[in-house]
Amino acid sequence: MQSYDVIIIGAGPAGMHAAHALASRGQHVALIDDNPAAGGQIWRGVNNKSIQPARAALESPHITTYYQTRVIATLASQQLLVENPRDAHLLHYRHLIIASGARELLLPVAGWTLPGVTGIGGLQALVKAGMPIANKRVVIAGTGPLIWPVAVFLRMHGAHIVAIAEQQSLPRLVRFGLHLARYPRKIWQAVGYAAQLIGVPFMADSHVIAITGTTQSTGVRIQRGDHQFQLTCDYVAIGHHLVPNLDIAQSLGCDTTPAAVTTTGLLATTIPHVYAIGEARGIGGLDCAIAEGHLVAAVICRDTSAITQWQQRVAHERQLATAIAATFATPATTPLADDTIVCRCEDVTHAQLQHARDWRTAKLQQRCGMGPCQGRICGAATQHLYGWGPDAVRPPLRPARVATLALLQTISTDVE
Repeated sequence: MQSYDVIIIGAGPAGMHAAHALASRGQHVALIDDNPAAGGQIWRGVNNKSIQPARAALESPHITTYYQTRVIATLASQQLLVENPRDAHLLHYRHLIIASGARELLLPVAGWTLPGVTGIGGLQALVKAGMPIANKRVVIAGTGPLIWPVAVFLRMHGAHIVAIAEQQSLPRLVRFGLHLARYPRKIWQAVGYAAQLIGVPFMADSHVIAITGTTQSTGVRIQRGDHQFQLTCDYVAIGHHLVPNLDIAQSLGCDTTPAAVTTTGLLATTIPHVYAIGEARGIGGLDCAIAEGHLVAAVICRDTSAITQWQQRVAHERQLATAIAATFATPATTPLADDTIVCRCEDVTHAQLQHARDWRTAKLQQRCGMGPCQGRICGAATQHLYGWGPDAVRPPLRPARVATLALLQTISTDVE
């Protein structure tokens, strides 16, 4: 078993900066991420001057990186069972930082299971992995600030952006733009995105009501006010902002809300020696994640002057996070046809779920959430559609090899 002063779950901007700040203070850190490199889903493989120093600092001898590694179980006595493509490891920590990031909220719509339909960040990840996108026609739809950087990324890689269809109304977006006056860097960032998307049609107050096609998506039908129209495309990237990954925090027993891990002003959760930073505390963006990475390092190392400095920065950035949450709240969804698939892994339809009492009943009776994604897509969707709360989180947190499950059983038996 390997022991560390601090284990950080998640190598996105928050986790990287926490690791950098902790290592610079002499702490021995383990950084765990299920991706093949640091940066998170959005910033992995992207050059950004805000995160480059932290990324370079991961070469420090004080930092051990565990890439392509997933947390399978959180155990007693401050231990984690993790698995990579080769084997499993038992890791011990004095302090644990949850920087688990967020995932897209994907909501069912007719035709959303067709090949060629992805999440917004999902399409970006596929292109990063080598999928050719040059000269492909792409419609980007849904809501949230993720739309803009991904649209720029896809265009830079040769995609033809047919249109951007944003669900929020134009007045709501304008109010958000005015709020950015207190964040000059964000204004310049938005101006930069707009400049790189000149010529791309933008439509506010626009809702996807169906994806068309038989064996492949061929287009998208959009409702804008009282008017419906069809756009032809090769790919549809659609997402409804982000939801934090809370399963690790919940498995530890931390208090959570649907939108965040509950923390103090010093980022401590309700479990001793466990902290949460970045999107796990609520969707706050890059600058907020960086500030919280530095703050948690100062808290763990009891660096009083740095705590004060970074607390002020975090408070400032979290005000923007509040505005983001208010602006890009998920609108009401289009009524679903009975045959619309809600759980893609198990092909469970809206008709099979709409009268279920709760998430547990849906799992037991219809196998909703029992497939490979373990409810990470349909769980958030059913919470939005039907108001269901999450079920208890139990190990294994991810699908695991038989040998890893056997090790988990041995550990659990020894604890008993």
